[in-house]
Amino acid sequence: MESEEPLPPEVAPPAAEAAGQSRRAPGRPPLREQEETRQIIIEAAAHEFVTAGFAHASMSRIAHAAGVSTRTLYRVATGKDDLFRIVAEQRIARIVADFLRVRGEGLSPAEELVELTTAYAGFVLGPEVSSTTRMVGEQQGRFPDLATSFRQNAQRLANAFDMAVAELFARRFPGRDDAAFIAHLLRLVFLGQQRQQTAGIAPPLTDTEIRTFARQVTGRIARTE
Repeated sequence: MESEEPLPPEVAPPAAEAAGQSRRAPGRPPLREQEETRQIIIEAAAHEFVTAGFAHASMSRIAHAAGVSTRTLYRVATGKDDLFRIVAEQRIARIVADFLRVRGEGLSPAEELVELTTAYAGFVLGPEVSSTTRMVGEQQGRFPDLATSFRQNAQRLANAFDMAVAELFARRFPGRDDAAFIAHLLRLVFLGQQRQQTAGIAPPLTDTEIRTFARQVTGRIARTE
């Protein structure tokens, strides 16, 4: 991987930060909590990677968009590759949390499976993941570590989805033993749709279209309708 930008000297923060957050009376608490700042940085980085691509993403531009100094940014991540990993891992954690949320909503077995599948489909077919997949495909030769990190996180998501489906079948469909096969087929359908989107063969789906698609696919593959 190309060498990362060296740790820059402290620079003046953007005007918005200089006007409020960087200057405060002694003894007063910071106006922005550390975790909130980290989250703002992650969202700014996600946007930068999608719009500029990994090769042209700028740490200083991310810092400016987040309203922090570059030194603050480098306290969160050591460089672009580390920041990309952090963004990806947080996105995976968020979708896994969605899997757990579905379990506690008191739905019927069939609806619970539909909601679980919709959460997965909404993630892999969403514009951010589709754009990131295209970016990684285009730049993996130049940044092999980027592709490796992306594949590892994709596998983590696949494993989390498979485990969620297996747990659901064991709990709600105790007479069936095809959970692993069903989960595999569902993932193949949505990943196939993702490939068509990233290749420009199929248009991106809206949230409503993704939900309808997920319901149709789940009912036919899992035979829950």
